[in-house]
Amino acid sequence: ELDRAIRDRHAYLATFRIVRPDGTIRWLQDRGQVVGDGDGERWRMTGFVIDITERNETREALADSEERLRMIVDTAPYGAHEYELHPDGRLVFIGFNRAAERFLGDHGRFMGKTIEEVVPHLAGTPIPDAFRAVAVTGKRYDNERVQYDGDRIVEAYDLSVLPTGKNRIAVFFKDIVARKRAEEESQHIHDLTRTILDTVDGLIVMLDRDGRIVRFNAACERLTGYGAEEVIGRRIWDFLITEEQRPAVQSVFAGLTTGMFPNRHENDWVCRDGSRRWIAWANTALTDRAGAIEYILGTGIDITERKRAEDRLAEQHRLVQAILDTTPGFLVLKDREGVYREVNPAFCRFLGKSR
Repeated sequence: ELDRAIRDRHAYLATFRIVRPDGTIRWLQDRGQVVGDGDGERWRMTGFVIDITERNETREALADSEERLRMIVDTAPYGAHEYELHPDGRLVFIGFNRAAERFLGDHGRFMGKTIEEVVPHLAGTPIPDAFRAVAVTGKRYDNERVQYDGDRIVEAYDLSVLPTGKNRIAVFFKDIVARKRAEEESQHIHDLTRTILDTVDGLIVMLDRDGRIVRFNAACERLTGYGAEEVIGRRIWDFLITEEQRPAVQSVFAGLTTGMFPNRHENDWVCRDGSRRWIAWANTALTDRAGAIEYILGTGIDITERKRAEDRLAEQHRLVQAILDTTPGFLVLKDREGVYREVNPAFCRFLGKSR
């Protein structure tokens, strides 16, 4: 190469490697120029040699990195499209990865076409202009694209758009149809559950493992005067349970969190206005898939009036009994068959018999 450069009188460029005495390899680049002495008879080569080892290593590392990146993109579970923004504003399809073909079929037919031709249903939406903005500004764009047929999701993608070079972008997309359908189903179940909880007359309260309220239905709100937003996150015994009943309620709760469920319990609730309501509770625990207790669920009935009636009846019974026990005259109660149903102590003493 050197002889040819001198003979033909052109520039000389060569890259080669050398092995140094310590066994290391260095890459060198030799550049030279043929010059004459003026009479055109004698020519010589002048130039320089530079060490390009680090540059070569950097290039090799970059090429290796690009190859690995390409392999990652090609084998990734998400699709990738590459577009180039032309001066006339057209965003033209120039590349794709394997996953994109798995999602959308053969992509060879898209090469050189605009984004509106590649994805027709994006035409007339803000999405293409958002992609163009990434190519111009270099700012990332993220979005979810969901398409319905009636009220059913037929297509859904999670989109991320990144700049990859001057006027170029990469669009990464992942099929999220299953996730979005599951989210909608979960929301539907949540709404249905909330409707049921808020329309039943019974009291329904849900607590976490620390006794903090996580659900407080409309019946609880009406009874106590507290709104759900006021009580969520508060421990139930800190404000709804009387001080004298607090240890018993905490003991029942501790039993529920250690597997002693279902159970039943009765206790007072203290309302916002200070009044008390006597509640009969049926309690159980809700567990996760592994069987660990997550929540405590209590369904209650306000039996305040019934309890008051029972208390009045018991008081009347005690009063009648006191009258029977203290009256000096004879008091006797018989049914239609003449069977004694009630007698007082004075009558028993008169007959010399026990009651």
